[in-house]
Amino acid sequence: MVEKPQSESESKLYLNHTNVGVINGTLSVNHIGNTTETLRDNNTVYLQGFRNLTADNDMGSASYTFQAIGNYDSYNNYKSRGVAIFDEVATGELSFLANTVAVYKTSVDADGNGAFLMWHWR
Repeated sequence: MVEKPQSESESKLYLNHTNVGVINGTLSVNHIGNTTETLRDNNTVYLQGFRNLTADNDMGSASYTFQAIGNYDSYNNYKSRGVAIFDEVATGELSFLANTVAVYKTSVDADGNGAFLMWHWR
C-alpha cells in the first residue's frame, strides 16, 4: 500500500529498495539502493538516492544517482518523474550505461501495483 508521510515530523523518510527489472525487454537485473524522500507542500516529495543494477548470472553491473519529484493524490496513488546519472563504472551487459543519463517515470496505485519506466538518453 502506498502512503504519504502523515505529518511535518515525518518530513523526511529514508528508504532501502530491492527490486527486479528487465532492460531492453530481455536483460533481467536486480535493482538495489536507497532513497531520501523529503515532503514538500501539496503532497509533493523530492527524492534523491542511489541504485546499483546487477545483471542476472553476474553478467554486468552499473550504478546511478538520481533526483525526482513525486506526487501523492487524494486516492493514495503515487507518480514521480526524475533523472538518473550513471557513473563511469559499468561492466558486461550493462557497460552501455557508463557515463550516460536517463529520464524515468514511476507510478504506483493505492494497492502497491506499480511500474518504473526509464529511457536512456543518447
